[in-house]
Formats: sequence, C-alpha cells, structure tokens
Amino acid sequence: MSKFLIYLSLGLALCTGMQQWRIHRSDRALTVAQQNISQLTLNRDQLAQSLSASEASNRSLKDALQRRERLLLQRQQWLASQQKQFAELTDKLKGLRKTDEKTKQWSHARVPDGVIRLLGASRSASGRANRVRTNEASG
Repeated sequence: MSKFLIYLSLGLALCTGMQQWRIHRSDRALTVAQQNISQLTLNRDQLAQSLSASEASNRSLKDALQRRERLLLQRQQWLASQQKQFAELTDKLKGLRKTDEKTKQWSHARVPDGVIRLLGASRSASGRANRVRTNEASG
C-alpha cells in the first residue's frame, strides 16, 4: 500500500503543480487582457475627444460657409438691383438726349482737357491703391 500512497501522492503533487501552472498562466493572460483593456479605453477616450473637436470644427466651418453664402446672395441681389437701376437711368438718359434740348447740347459738348486729365489721374491713383490692397490681402 505504501507504493500506492507514494504514487498517489506523486500524482496529486503533479496535478497540483499543473493546476498552479495553469492558474499562473491564466493570471498572466488576465493581466495582459486588463492592460489591453486600459490601453483600448485610453485610445477610445482620445478618439472621442478628437471626434468632438472635429465635429466642432465642422460646425464652425458650416456656419462660416452659410454666412458666406448669405453674403454672396445679398451681394448678388444688390448687384442685380444696381444693374437694373443703371439700365433704367441709361434708358432715361437716352430718352432725354432725344427729347430735351439742354441735354442734347450737354451730351454733345466737349469735356475740357483739364477735367479729362483730372479723371485720368484719379483713375490711375485708385487703380494703384486697389493693386496695393490686393497685393497686401494676398501676401
């Protein structure tokens, strides 16, 4: 019987050793899994922050785009009204040229050279100022 008890004790010791080895391996796997979970949680939180920042940026860009579209629409409406007004005034002036004697004389009168030079100088000065502003805005 003593051999049987020895073999039984060796078998129990071997089973106990294997179980402890499996428990140790399971503990290591559990530790690695917990580290992975904490790393994935951190990554998720960072991605959530990045996503919320991106969404905020997208909202602000959409708002800016809508403001620009409204301004462009207002500008186009203003431009259309100005063109309409210009056409009406042009038609009125053509009508006056045909019917009103004072306007006929005025439209056929020569503009003095001094006035032409003054207008040319003011146009070139405003053109230079516009080019300077355009260059400053693009630079």
